[in-house]
Amino acid sequence: MIWGKLRERWNEISGLASQQWQLLTERDLRVIAGNRERLVGILQQRYGAHRRTIEREVRAFTRAFDGATISAGSAAEPPLT
Repeated sequence: MIWGKLRERWNEISGLASQQWQLLTERDLRVIAGNRERLVGILQQRYGAHRRTIEREVRAFTRAFDGATISAGSAAEPPLT
């Protein structure tokens, strides 16, 4: 998914991001505001995972929306634990 489109739909997608990564707070989601780098950085802080792992998850998550409509349960992979 092109991140410009994701930013435009962030209010819809943020709920799914919250389901995907349950350690994200409401404040985190507001700060991220559809910005990929912020999402990766905050996920690194929350989960303590390697950046490449986080980036892989973010790619998988956004691929779930590529050319598709957003619906509940669209997230691609289970969250980091």
